[in-house]
This record gives sequence, C-alpha cells and structure tokens, in this order.
Amino acid sequence: MTDPGAPGRLLELSVTDLALIDRLRLELGDGLNVLTGETGAGKSLLIDALGLALGARADTSLVRHGAESARVEALFDRIPEPVIAAAIEPRTQAAMAELERALAELAVEDPTFTVRDDPETGQKIIAGMGELHLQVLVERLAREFHVDARIGNPQVAFRESITTAATATGHFDREIADQPHRAAVTLRLSPNGRNEGFAFANGAPPDVVPPGALAWIESAARGAMASGPFAGYALIDVRVELRGAELPGDAASELAVRGATADAFRLATGAGGPVLLEPVVRVEVAVPSEYAGEVLRDLNSRRAQVTGLESREKLERASATVALSRMFGYATDLRSLTRGRGSFSMEPSHYEPAEEAMARFRG
Repeated sequence: MTDPGAPGRLLELSVTDLALIDRLRLELGDGLNVLTGETGAGKSLLIDALGLALGARADTSLVRHGAESARVEALFDRIPEPVIAAAIEPRTQAAMAELERALAELAVEDPTFTVRDDPETGQKIIAGMGELHLQVLVERLAREFHVDARIGNPQVAFRESITTAATATGHFDREIADQPHRAAVTLRLSPNGRNEGFAFANGAPPDVVPPGALAWIESAARGAMASGPFAGYALIDVRVELRGAELPGDAASELAVRGATADAFRLATGAGGPVLLEPVVRVEVAVPSEYAGEVLRDLNSRRAQVTGLESREKLERASATVALSRMFGYATDLRSLTRGRGSFSMEPSHYEPAEEAMARFRG
C-alpha cells in the first residue's frame, strides 16, 4: 500500500474511537506518528504520513472500524516541487554514512526537501524551495547532526513544455522470444493551463481501446513527462488526448502499447514547439523608508516585475515576481543595502520561458 518514492501527506483525522489508529496502520503502513488533541467532538488526530502514499485512493478516504468511521483529509493536497538544487558532500569521506542518515531524516521531516544521487556524476544532490532553504538545512546538519558538509553552487530546476498542439502516431513492432509485439498509438498533445500539470483524455472512437490498454497508454504518457525533447528536463502543463490506436489482438502486448505510446509522445513533443522553462518566484520585501529607493533599484536590476507597493508607518513593502536564478545571494545583498534592517519572503509562483538559458543550450 505504501510507496516510499511518492510524495508524502500530512493527514488530519477527527474520531471518537482511538482504536481506529490500528486500522489506519493497516491501511497506510507502519511508521505513522500520531499527535492527539481534544476537540468538542472528541479526539483530533494529526497523522504524520510523510513518505507514505495513498496509492490509487482518493485524497479523502473513509476508514471504517466497526460502527465507527473516520474521514481522512489531505491537508497538503499538492506539495510543491523543489525549484533549486545543489550538490552536497561531507568534509571527510568517513562522514558520508552520517550525512546520508541525516539527509534522510531531514527529507522525512520536510516534504519540500529531496535527496537523490546523480547517476552520471555520482554526486549527492539536494533540492528545496530556495537558496535560503538549503542554507538553513545545511546549518541544521552541523547543529543537530554534527555533520560538517559543503554544498556547490545552486542550480535552478528547469522544466520543459510545449507551445503548440501537435499530433503524432507512434509504432512498436518487434519480435521477442518468438512472440510478436505490435501496436500503433495516435496522440494529440497541447499546452495545458499554467500550473495545471498533466491531463489525459480519451478521444478515441468507442470500443477501439479496451480498458486495460487505455490504462497502459495513460501510464506510459505520464511516464514520458519525465524527460522533455529540448534538454531532457521534466515536462509540465501538457494535455494528452488519445486519438486512436491499432491493437492487433494478442500481439498488442503491454510492452507494445507502452512503446508505441512513448514513441507517439516523443514525436508530438518534438513537433509541439518545445520550450525551456525556469521557475519564477513571488517576493515580498519590507524595508525602512530611507532604503526603499535602493531596494527597488536593485529589484529592477534583477528584472523583477514589481506588482505592488505599500507604506506602513516607517516601512515600505514591495511585492514582485522575478526569475529565481536572479535571486541568488539576495539575502546577503539586502542586508548590505539596508544595513541589516530589511527582510524578505519568497515563494514559488510559476514557470516562464527561459530565453537566456535556451540560447546557451543551443550553443
């Protein structure tokens, strides 16, 4: 039932019978941390299900225990994906095991923080919601886990998408172990709305694609989103519509259907005007009035789009959107500009075309 690789969820449960926890452990797996608190209706429980997933179950699940029932609600329906990454290594190779254990614990505590190994370089890569986020976690490594680590220069987590609709037919025709595997799948790909992610629709004529094959096609298309045609970054905001398929009896195996789908997806994304995207963040800066002019000039130099200005007593607050790559080192720069009296907050907003990075990739 559990999938360690899937995003975690923090779940809230209101019940009157604590015996339901035993049932929930069976449903969601071991390792649940349960915090209880009194409410007017009985016990209110917070279940830390980070690192666990509900599989194919809906975000709202009904768990029954005898005559009791409890509704489980996902507090964080969609955990944001990390937007910045950096390599990390211990000061000494002997501390690698301690570093790995500490990073694993931090990743369990914070679902917006991820750790992975780069198969090409062998480096350990950490990713989070911003430069300051990673700096704080590295400081926690030293303070709480007594692991001294160094990180490389931050790298923006690019994404890819398409700009125009395109239709393509993919084929798979092979003989494996004297068994034929053949299929053809036609997909139409089009841009989805901003932050809408992946969407799939079946537009094939009725009875052309059986339910089992339809599930293979959707799964293969979703899997193909992991690598885009421009530079191999993950795709976002793409709508996939199945337009048709040729599935010749027993030869239309799962391998063949998935292979044909992947081929159609590759061809359609290549013809759909692929574009490289970079993360854009929302920034709010609060500074004393005497420093407002310098801070705004600095934001303009970073090509920020100022969306709001507000005066409160002796403070000026500015809101803006700006490419994350232009905000590296901003905490230090703001301290310098305001003599330590300025503050700012930053959160992910959306992705926009990365024209400069595209030019670099094209050479």
